[in-house]
Amino acid sequence: LEQLIVDESPTDEDGVNSDSTTSFAAAFAGLIDYGTDGEGDLSYALVLNDAEGADLGTGLYALDPEAVDGKGDEIVLVDNGDGTISGVAGGETYCTISVNADTGEVTLERNPELNLWHSDEEDHDDAEVLEAAAGTIGLELTVTDADGDTASAVLDLSSGVFRFED
Repeated sequence: LEQLIVDESPTDEDGVNSDSTTSFAAAFAGLIDYGTDGEGDLSYALVLNDAEGADLGTGLYALDPEAVDGKGDEIVLVDNGDGTISGVAGGETYCTISVNADTGEVTLERNPELNLWHSDEEDHDDAEVLEAAAGTIGLELTVTDADGDTASAVLDLSSGVFRFED
């Protein structure tokens, strides 16, 4: 899958590079079948497996200048209840993932006021990648045919898709 990459280095006219968007619609191309009822609608939604006891860790950590190695609390995923998923640590939102329900375009937006901890202190351009448990973050496509029947499929975005560069 294509990666969504944000960079903590100032790069655009506003001094930040805080979001990245890509479409995953092509990953569902072979699954779209309206059957004999005819064409209806397609809709995309993000799904967070936040069932009780689910591991919502990301493998990403907040930057904590008071910690000896700078490694703060782990960033965990939360369902915002509005179709978006955020990465949160210490009550602060570090990033938000959203989807365009009509196109399947997924956007990763980082909070430009907060930085993540990066494990390689010698590399000033190293990357950290969100590595959640399989099945934690999904992009769900719902296909509705002309008479209202629905079918759904989920693409797992839990690991290796969301990248944060230093």
